[in-house]
Amino acid sequence: MNNLNPDFIYLRPVLIVIIFFLVTLLAMVLFRSKKKLLNRFSFFSILFICLVLSSLTIVCEGYIVDAYGLGGDVVSTYLWMAIVALSFICTIVYLKRSNSKPQLGKKQEPGYFKELLLEIRESIIVEVVITIVMAIPRMVIRFFRSVSSW
Repeated sequence: MNNLNPDFIYLRPVLIVIIFFLVTLLAMVLFRSKKKLLNRFSFFSILFICLVLSSLTIVCEGYIVDAYGLGGDVVSTYLWMAIVALSFICTIVYLKRSNSKPQLGKKQEPGYFKELLLEIRESIIVEVVITIVMAIPRMVIRFFRSVSSW
């Protein structure tokens, strides 16, 4: 830490919480039981939200650091890289687990798109995703207005 330019570390907890969510998601995929807790749509929605929020956090941190003339936080960049890596690992594990060969004597499952539509219809997460996606542009606009008024 430089005395002339202190580091801006106040957004680091947000990234740590996102990492916690991704580790929990990975545990849900690895240790899933016969009862399916997570469908494909909700899995990829959670991954997408985590990636978008972490990327926006890093970008907003850059604007704040530039506005106040502070030093950037290297640890936040490493945390963001860990989030991207965890998302990639979660995706690979989920796809490997979901594409396992079906057992003999089982009824044939519907096609990919039909299954996806059924999951979307049955999932409550759709409303949460829409609400978050609609809130992100508002947050970004409000952030830029508040930064420009400084």
